Amino acid sequence: EKFHKFVEDNEQWLPNYSLFCYFRDKYKTKDFTKWTEYPNFISSRESKMIQAEHLEDLKFYYWVQYICFTQLMNAREYAENHGIVLEGEISLNTPYHSVSVWMNHGLFNTEMRAGNVPSSENLSSKASNCPSLDLKANAANGYEIWSNRIKQMSLFFHILQINNSDSVFRTWEVDHKKCIRNILGHFHPSIPIIETPCVWCSNR
Repeated sequence: EKFHKFVEDNEQWLPNYSLFCYFRDKYKTKDFTKWTEYPNFISSRESKMIQAEHLEDLKFYYWVQYICFTQLMNAREYAENHGIVLEGEISLNTPYHSVSVWMNHGLFNTEMRAGNVPSSENLSSKASNCPSLDLKANAANGYEIWSNRIKQMSLFFHILQINNSDSVFRTWEVDHKKCIRNILGHFHPSIPIIETPCVWCSNR
């Protein structure tokens, strides 16, 4: 009974995540571009159709997540009974090879990678393997993906630290097809100093 309630309460994310895990384990990689089946981004409608085909296989991942959920809730209860406050951490950056990008690619600029503003101390640093956010798309749906994450994490932790929170307003991004170094990136959104790119800018 508790298991079925868990599945019902988490239907917003559990089936999609379980489907991603199923294909990840089947093809021995989380890089969905290397999967024989559904190697590209899929829609919510496609996901539901595929879930129906593999329902029995997905139940295993439902159960694993239920066990994890139960353990975390027990840990929180133990902490509260002993006067301990638990702090969690959420990053607004999302790995490219993840269920979030596979299922919600419209919320990300998949041609770009999120990076860090270069400084004299990290001139040769590389950008992350996380696509930058499509700020307009996220704002249009009320930052749903992030609010859902915060709600879920708040079940287990008393305090949440949100990293890269400035990415909601602007982000440092790098064109991963042309370069991987942060020094060749730019802010998005940004107002260019000159309207026509100079020779150095266009060739970098």
